[in-house]
Amino acid sequence: MVYGKQDANVLQLFLFVMALCTIWAVVVTLTNNITDNFVNRTRYVLFAAILFVWLNRKYRLHIEAKAYIIALTIGFILHQISDLEIKENLSGTLLVRLIPVFLMSMYMRVEKNMKWLMLFMMAFYIVECLMCFYERMTMSHVFSYVYRGQEDGFNAAMLKTDSNDYRATALMSHPLFNANTVSVAMAFILCSDKLKIVYKIALLGIGLLALYGCNSRGVLLVWAVIFLYRVVLYNRKWWQTILVLVLLYFLVPVFLEWLLHSGLLGRMEGFDFSDDSTNTRLIAFAVFAGERWDLQDIVVGGRLITYYASEITLENGVLLDLCYWGWIIGPIKIVSEIYLTWRASHNFPNRAKIIIMLATWGVAFMNNNSNQTWLLPMFVLFCIGFAPFQSKEGQPANVPPRRRAVYAAQGGV
Repeated sequence: MVYGKQDANVLQLFLFVMALCTIWAVVVTLTNNITDNFVNRTRYVLFAAILFVWLNRKYRLHIEAKAYIIALTIGFILHQISDLEIKENLSGTLLVRLIPVFLMSMYMRVEKNMKWLMLFMMAFYIVECLMCFYERMTMSHVFSYVYRGQEDGFNAAMLKTDSNDYRATALMSHPLFNANTVSVAMAFILCSDKLKIVYKIALLGIGLLALYGCNSRGVLLVWAVIFLYRVVLYNRKWWQTILVLVLLYFLVPVFLEWLLHSGLLGRMEGFDFSDDSTNTRLIAFAVFAGERWDLQDIVVGGRLITYYASEITLENGVLLDLCYWGWIIGPIKIVSEIYLTWRASHNFPNRAKIIIMLATWGVAFMNNNSNQTWLLPMFVLFCIGFAPFQSKEGQPANVPPRRRAVYAAQGGV
């Protein structure tokens, strides 16, 4: 089957609709001003249209995509036939996770630049970054993110006006959502081989301002590791690179926490580098281990565990996936999502993919973002939207054929 411009245009339309169902500012605006089920209904129509085009044009799925779709579908069915307290719907639980996988698989067949999507996602990134910084400077939120009929549902912590605690909510509702979204976009910008260096610096600069606006110090630490990797480790041997990155990712935050509370830095000891509290994230493991697990919990899942005497879910997406999807489907979901995003970045050399994985999952695994439904769609939107900034196989457009092998051996950008 040959896929042409018409297929690319249809795919681009699907991606626009998915974007409108993913950006929280749009979702809340539509929910509050039209109908509570507008986004869910839109997602049903989108999925039906994707299936129609998929079958008509005979697209195919890679094995990891099939495993992901089958596993989550079985998990959702098990939830429906089991007696669970959690109330879920097909659109907000299953389709929201399957749609980006289908669209990414379609794109890998079409392989056409989505210019309108590129403009849309670049505009989204710039507005998102500037809004985060504006909210931090003015100590005010542009969107309230209060759902109709749930006026008390917005976390009061996000409304603090103290300069040390204030966090921007911008277009993605929660500071950690915004930080992870910006981080994903920054990774594709950093790994681009078509953007001029001055544009890269400017775009990465406003990205760092956005992370500051979100008061997301943990994400800033991840990006310190990424910049160190890009400057120092990029062309090192693989085993050296992986070893150093793992040590930096796990040991640097612990070292900084110790240093800040040791008294060696004087008045700075009250400054917390974590997005919330490091203790809160460590307690998540104790809470998980202290739960009673029966056979249904292990096979079916269907639980959302909270911290003791609170309604706050665990600050750990991996543990939440195990709670919600069970101990069989949960690991399949986690591994499949990582591999799907790695494979989706096929236009980049492996060394650049490490940056993309760190910016996406290195941030998501620091909190419960990896359990959220918006992360995979947002990754797909940036991966496809920013594809025009990257040549095939991570090779710059004007490299002579005789130098391509040398360029590939050096790792690309």
